[in-house]
Amino acid sequence: MNGASPSKRQTLEQMRYWAAFQFATEAQKGDFSRYAALVRKFPAMVNANGLGQALASLAAKKTKQGKNAEGLLLEHLERWLTKSDVNLDFDHYAPPYGVDYNAGVLLAQIRENNSRTYLRATVETLKLLNYLKLVVSGLESKTEEA
Repeated sequence: MNGASPSKRQTLEQMRYWAAFQFATEAQKGDFSRYAALVRKFPAMVNANGLGQALASLAAKKTKQGKNAEGLLLEHLERWLTKSDVNLDFDHYAPPYGVDYNAGVLLAQIRENNSRTYLRATVETLKLLNYLKLVVSGLESKTEEA
């Protein structure tokens, strides 16, 4: 990453883009093509099966170290939907699940919270994935040019 930090006066859309850029940059260190493909198909999984089931599918496919594409996408979504390093700098964003980030905490929160929070988390996930798709596509084309 370039070491820049986000401004506290950003809009929510800018915050989502900032987070998506951070996540995509992290994904470049691993199997980026698999991550990109997963980012493109994950919204359809959420729409077809629901957020909880789609996240459970990622959890089932991640490796013990969590460094494959499924584990990395699950970690990124957990970090965005809970209080974590990626969203603590933003004044105007309160994650749907107001618990501190820990691996696995998101699935537990989905089981324990109400449907209103679940719906908000689903919408927030789909909005973040839109930015992730844009950033991933841009980074892929940049890689192809090099």
